[in-house]
Amino acid sequence: MNHYSILFISLIVASSCSKAQGVDEKIRQKILEVDNGYQLSEKSWLITEEEDTLSFQSIKGQWIILDYWTAGCKPCIEAFPVLKSISEHDSMQLKIVAINVDKSFSKFKKYSKKYNIGYSNYFGGFTLSNPLFLPSLKLIENEDGKSSVITLTPQYVLIDPSGKIVNRNLSKPGSKAFHEEIKIINR
Repeated sequence: MNHYSILFISLIVASSCSKAQGVDEKIRQKILEVDNGYQLSEKSWLITEEEDTLSFQSIKGQWIILDYWTAGCKPCIEAFPVLKSISEHDSMQLKIVAINVDKSFSKFKKYSKKYNIGYSNYFGGFTLSNPLFLPSLKLIENEDGKSSVITLTPQYVLIDPSGKIVNRNLSKPGSKAFHEEIKIINR
């Protein structure tokens, strides 16, 4: 699937999420299912800067931190050097995977080059058809009883070698709490 197909799907998703009556119930349930213990689907995928599609299956099998980011997110950008340092630490059996959740592939390419992230960096496709996009979403229940969806960035998610979410809300990289949360990797 190339990024043009993904962008088309994204437009469909965006329009279904912005209906006046709120979020579609099927989408709502998908988002609510994603929590600690959730097994990421084998259908999950990422897009490389060269526009190739990469299966999540090809990177799972080790501990992974998914680093969800967007171009305008200052805390995301500030965390890149910390996460790069962690990714270069040989004693940790951990892979850091940056997933850009901006709405356009061209924006992803532009800002990937600008920020020079320094570890695996992919475009997430901004579509609900990609299960890897779901952990970056949060359902908001509005006062009028309607639901809306927002993308959380920065968002750090710890995945075990089987592809299961261990911690959907890791603390800020480099913080004492973050280091406590990832100690599970060396057990």
